[in-house]
Amino acid sequence: MRPLPERSTRRGGFLTEFGERGRLEILRLEVVSDPGLLPPPVAERLQPPVLRYHTRQWRDLLAVALSDSYLPDRLPLEELARMLADPKTDLYRAMESLGFAPAVCEEALVARPPRPEEAELLQLPRHAAVPVVEIRRQVLDAEGNLLEVCLLVDRADCYEFVYRFPLRE
Repeated sequence: MRPLPERSTRRGGFLTEFGERGRLEILRLEVVSDPGLLPPPVAERLQPPVLRYHTRQWRDLLAVALSDSYLPDRLPLEELARMLADPKTDLYRAMESLGFAPAVCEEALVARPPRPEEAELLQLPRHAAVPVVEIRRQVLDAEGNLLEVCLLVDRADCYEFVYRFPLRE
């Protein structure tokens, strides 16, 4: 039996959480103008143009997550794209520096087997049954304006998902 990797509790942005141990590999960084190129969960919330920021996230030498963020045109997309072209830039800190402060993060999670392309990108062992957690995230500012729709795929063995919510309103 292989040892489980260190688990993260996902506190804040990836680079902020892991510092020097974290690394982003940019897979795509582009402005999408065709609504037909948006995945359904994104198209339900955003209209083009949007900035697509697709990354593979590494902790030390382990690929731990895929992040596919879509950012609305209420943000200065060209300026944000220039900032994000540097893989050491934390998305949420970049937003804040442009005057758009993320305040609320809402997520829906589903555990499932990885798709073949996800298993390849995450470098999962071929015959190991390592599940992934698909996360649909939306990030809002304090006024409830949408700042990001993100589709994440995290290795389930690398994360501990911790949430707190009220039982009464």
